[in-house]
Amino acid sequence: MIITKKIEIKSTGPNKKYYESLGYDTSKETLSVNVNHLKRESNYIVECRCADCGNIFNQRFSRNTEVCSECRKHHKRKKFKKSDNALKYPQYKSWENDILSFNTKKDAINFLNEKYSVNLNYITFNEICKRLNIFIGFDDYECILNDISDEMYLEDICEKYNVKSSHIRSICKKQNIDFPHGKWTRDRFENRKTIENDLDYILKENETKDIPTIIKENGYTFSDSFLRQVLYEKNINIKSHSYNKSKGELEIMEYIKSLDVECYSNKFKTSIGVREIDCYCPEKNVGFEFCGLFWHSINSGTTKKYHQEKTLTLKNEFDIDVVTIFENEWINNKDLIKSMIKSRLGKSQKIFGRKCNVGFITSSEAKIFHNKNHINGYVNSSINVGLYYDNELVGVSSFSKSRFDKNYEYEITRMSFKIGYNIIGGASKMFKHSGLKSVITYADLRFGFGRVYEKLGFNFVKYTNPNYFYCKKDSMNLENRMNYQKHKLENKLEVFDKNLTEYENMARNNFLCIYDCGNAKYVF
Repeated sequence: MIITKKIEIKSTGPNKKYYESLGYDTSKETLSVNVNHLKRESNYIVECRCADCGNIFNQRFSRNTEVCSECRKHHKRKKFKKSDNALKYPQYKSWENDILSFNTKKDAINFLNEKYSVNLNYITFNEICKRLNIFIGFDDYECILNDISDEMYLEDICEKYNVKSSHIRSICKKQNIDFPHGKWTRDRFENRKTIENDLDYILKENETKDIPTIIKENGYTFSDSFLRQVLYEKNINIKSHSYNKSKGELEIMEYIKSLDVECYSNKFKTSIGVREIDCYCPEKNVGFEFCGLFWHSINSGTTKKYHQEKTLTLKNEFDIDVVTIFENEWINNKDLIKSMIKSRLGKSQKIFGRKCNVGFITSSEAKIFHNKNHINGYVNSSINVGLYYDNELVGVSSFSKSRFDKNYEYEITRMSFKIGYNIIGGASKMFKHSGLKSVITYADLRFGFGRVYEKLGFNFVKYTNPNYFYCKKDSMNLENRMNYQKHKLENKLEVFDKNLTEYENMARNNFLCIYDCGNAKYVF
């Protein structure tokens, strides 16, 4: 009996029209559906109470929701284990010698039917043989048992005695012995042994070659997926040397190598599956991801939290900082991205904050500086603090009234430093000069976890949900989602349907939707 009354389901599934016909509002992301309205073939898990034992169990809606699995097994055993008197032919105990005089079930059944005027079938005959503890079917029964004990492979036994694998399984079950391994299992065992013996050589080759190339050049018989599986089981990360990398990815890798930093693609086995870093720098334990706008949009199947989950998982499990670079940023702001890469790798020109002067600057000065040195450009700010080195502006921090959380008075809207420079202690000097006490800020997880704010005395609050952007197909201009809220779309899009969602309308007009990594929220 089903106990569950209502169940939460997604409103975007193939049964959307079905639930609309029942009066449900499918404009919401999830629906609370009465369990009686589910289709009979639905596979949603529901809570049930067993009609026999009264225990509560979980079961798919389409399966038997009346009786639990243990009770079903009990019924099956009870049905199978009939008493001797309940058999159709209780005189079977006197048939043992007759049965043993035959080598095949068919001959034995025909003889018994004729001699005793009965009407045996294979099911009844098998039950009789089981109760008499006899086995009929093979002349070489003992020989087969010996071959199984000698660990002969299943295919070889079947070929030797011209029997099916199901017959061998019956023998094993009858004698309570392990079923013999097949050649497939043998091949896997031998391949695993080969990998174990050649492991050092394979890892050395992987420094310069990818997995398929190593297998082909050395004539290994196992597949590349099997080799990857064995290496991942040993927690060995694989260097990927794919020849099908994008142009931007190769350019970033070549630039990093030009800085005299080791860099290669690498795959990591994580709790959310295998994840690859396009450009991994083991010396600095930092990775750079190049994200093509189409292939990393939800239009092509990327999930909304893919980038955030990948970034946080690699940080938590391998302590790797992942910098996520969108395709349009590399194409439109290559010098700025290169400066960020140099800074993360410790290759920028270092200047100490104590050698700099600090002071308030105008909004126009801050706007020019941020547009040139910050990946997201300038936003309106009421307070701007500048950092000067040899009378040259090298850093700017901008503040405005808190935009999203009114529990705090101010928000750090932008903090940027001149391209090519790393100002040690510069952020602290500018923040102290501002004199602000109630401040909130957000660190973009695509570029870091906001350690600079922790050094300033900020407290970490949480990771926010990923934000998203829109981009017209074949263009390199990511636009803020606020420009395309649903109530604005009718005047902006060529094709608009008020019954469709914001994303559906944008997709119909050839816009891509790309999600970022979210932000780390800090308060002071």
